[in-house]
Amino acid sequence: HCHHHCSRHEAARDRDLRPIPPVPTMPTYCSHLLAAIFGVFTSVTLARPEVRIFHESDVQGPPSWQWKQIGRAKAEEPLEIIVAVKQTDKHLLEEMVLATSDPESMAYGEHLTLEQVNELIAPAPDSVSVVMSHLESNNITDCESTSNHDFIKCLTTVTHAENLLSAKYFYYKHLKSNVTVLRTPHYSLPHDVSASVDFISPTVRFPSPQPYIRHSRRSMITR
Repeated sequence: HCHHHCSRHEAARDRDLRPIPPVPTMPTYCSHLLAAIFGVFTSVTLARPEVRIFHESDVQGPPSWQWKQIGRAKAEEPLEIIVAVKQTDKHLLEEMVLATSDPESMAYGEHLTLEQVNELIAPAPDSVSVVMSHLESNNITDCESTSNHDFIKCLTTVTHAENLLSAKYFYYKHLKSNVTVLRTPHYSLPHDVSASVDFISPTVRFPSPQPYIRHSRRSMITR
């Protein structure tokens, strides 16, 4: 018996044998496999582009004879933005307003209070949550809202607003009044955020020039 085992050791010693790596235990093997799978999954996930939706894409730019783009906005310039969160049951509100104005309706004359209107059209809590999360993830936290959260106003900077909206802000000058405003040619939002937002201001819409013209004329008269 000893001779048999000794001969096997001697045979192994005499042959040019390479050490066999230890067989990994089941937990180690599984952990390696899971790590490999997770690594592939993570790389695929990270490589997938974020789906963003251009918002208010139907809004045309300002007439060139009224507003002129005069340069990029300063990165750290303060900017107050207003987010209009999508309201709910606006069609129901219209029906109720018509009913209270119709003499043949049982609801005739029973006008809604401001509190009732606000409660009726208040955005869904999920919509408010999605919008607030998007703001916070872009370091925009100095915010306040209306009582029913349909409007959220935040004080931030141009840089943070540009990151929030995937946009570039520019200075635009009104050619008759010389008033300057901050606007962007276009902006976009992540798909889920876009579905919860009516609009964000200031972005693509320009103010009516008439108040500025009247104001500038009044200033000239005062002088």
